[in-house]
Amino acid sequence: VVIITFLVCAAFAGLICGPYLLDIKNLMSETTDRTGKDFNYSASHIFNLMDTVGSLVYPPAAQTEGVYFFSIAALLIIFLYLFAKSTDKFNLKRQIVAKKPDSYLTSEIAIKVFFILWIGFISYITYGKNSYLFVFLWKHLPGFSSLRTWGRLNIILLPILAWLLSLAFNHFEDRISDDIPIQNKSFWKRNQRILTLVSAYVAILCVQLYLILNKVYDHYWIKYFQNVSGYNEWFLYSGIISFAIILLVLIISKKHVLATSKIKTFIVFFLIAAATIEMWPVGTHMWTHNEEPLDNRNKPNVVEFNPASFNFSRIDGNYSISLMPVFSVGTLENWYFDRYVKFLKQNSGNLQARKILLGVLGKQRVFFSMSIDYKTIEEFLNDSLRYKNHGHILSYTGDELQWEIQTPVSGYVSFIDNWDNGWKAFVDSREVKIELLFGTFKSVAVKEGLHQIKFVYKPGLFIL
Repeated sequence: VVIITFLVCAAFAGLICGPYLLDIKNLMSETTDRTGKDFNYSASHIFNLMDTVGSLVYPPAAQTEGVYFFSIAALLIIFLYLFAKSTDKFNLKRQIVAKKPDSYLTSEIAIKVFFILWIGFISYITYGKNSYLFVFLWKHLPGFSSLRTWGRLNIILLPILAWLLSLAFNHFEDRISDDIPIQNKSFWKRNQRILTLVSAYVAILCVQLYLILNKVYDHYWIKYFQNVSGYNEWFLYSGIISFAIILLVLIISKKHVLATSKIKTFIVFFLIAAATIEMWPVGTHMWTHNEEPLDNRNKPNVVEFNPASFNFSRIDGNYSISLMPVFSVGTLENWYFDRYVKFLKQNSGNLQARKILLGVLGKQRVFFSMSIDYKTIEEFLNDSLRYKNHGHILSYTGDELQWEIQTPVSGYVSFIDNWDNGWKAFVDSREVKIELLFGTFKSVAVKEGLHQIKFVYKPGLFIL
């Protein structure tokens, strides 16, 4: 039943997400460097052992792309669970209930080993070119070579860490609540929990002090998160508080059974509060800059910006999304259609003509020409600039351009905007084939006369 349920859920997830993932795969295949098989590209932005250690105990030292700090309080509780021995009174109680102590002990060890191996497996992949496992998967796993920024793979650790923490806290709660007497009166047996806690925290504290004293910081922490970069010692002091709370609970539980619901609620409240305080600088606050109140920020009117952009010259710079009607024709590395990147490189020696075509010199976005079968921009411009009337805009949303033009002869209307498979074109409400100018810009053939032309972005997923 469990397997059938899992398969049914997986099938529904595939039906819902499959078309989107397929479109994303097709889009990435058209983008510079994202088709895979470029090891240097795939291995860029790697995580390393320092980033893993920083994620666990000191976030300023970890690369922000993959940091997953979940508080010293939670980490200490997990350590208490992982290093608990099967002979302690917590496990003795479980064995009595299970009536199969050997099988219970085996399964518990297997669970702990599973968590350690899974976390180690994912973490080792994120080390990129320094990981033999990464190199093996890059060579043999389909699609793996198309990805990069491997610290982000740590998102897969989220459900595992949540599961591990739930078991660890359940273990912690039972240990401070049971009242089975300890038969072995040796010092280690009587103080095993406290000694495990102290040992784990001393190790954490030593790592934190080393990183703080040697000023080991990730460059993102200094460059992009200045609003929280002053909290470098925060994790040291908050960790001390968390350690003190857990230690106090363990000391009290040695003398008194903390079994009432009110006491448990009280303990949970303080542990959650301690963990929340610890994570505060690397939570949502990390991405919030207090330089300007939210109410004073500009709220761009995209509905007005898109058609207004036809009245402004474009700029040739490395920008992504414009907050003004002045749009950029430059590229960001690895973000743009490969065909457009190649066009820019092929015409890098003729910037004057390229800027005219792209609307950097002048404001023209749409051209009419008798032909689009030209090898150079100059030849196309010599054809197109013979005609003074290139039409006028009716509407433009970014996903749809409606254009009206009176053509003196049969020819082509070219919209200097990159094409991909999701674009459709209509001439006088009749769908027509899109042809490519210089292998990247959208063009349609028209006959002599007055025409209304529409370019509309309708990817296959949304047609359904």
